[in-house]
Amino acid sequence: MQWYQTTHDVERFLLFTFYQMENLLNYYCTSNNAFDKIKANPTKYDHSYSDKFIVSCSRNFAGAKNIEKVNSIWAKFTFWLIESNKIKWYTPQRSSNVWDLVNIRNKISHRSSQSLPSPNVEEQIEKLHKEDFSRLGFYIGVLKEIRDSLNEIDKKPGSNNDTFKKPNNKKVDNTLGDNPALQKALQKLKEKD
Repeated sequence: MQWYQTTHDVERFLLFTFYQMENLLNYYCTSNNAFDKIKANPTKYDHSYSDKFIVSCSRNFAGAKNIEKVNSIWAKFTFWLIESNKIKWYTPQRSSNVWDLVNIRNKISHRSSQSLPSPNVEEQIEKLHKEDFSRLGFYIGVLKEIRDSLNEIDKKPGSNNDTFKKPNNKKVDNTLGDNPALQKALQKLKEKD
């Protein structure tokens, strides 16, 4: 994501951050065989965020043919939270950040709705406008945590992900790579000096 394009535009920044979060969660769920794992143990992936807000992944994933058809971001987030053992990571501050992202998306998108228990979205946006832009780093922290958990997928049995395997660490002496024509051109330049 090109973060500089969202400088001083809090709504756009949070909306793009939400899109990044959703893409990371889609990738995590797909790579981690979410459908199979939820089907095998449906109650494992239920989580109570509060007395009035309980997410059941088995209900939200049921009937969907692929991860993009699961229309609950909270089901995807809950699967990630449980599967990557991040329940303790999900503190009240981080909870507020995730709610903000979801509610900003709901306000700006066609959904035009706000979920409880998040504070009023307009008040939160106004507060963020008045603060230092670096305050928005908390939202990036949510993305970083999800991204970092992607590295753990390959270590789990039954993973279908090979994207994050360690690359071939072949040492290259310069930034030109292994291209012989570029190596020759570099050598000629060195000889002129």
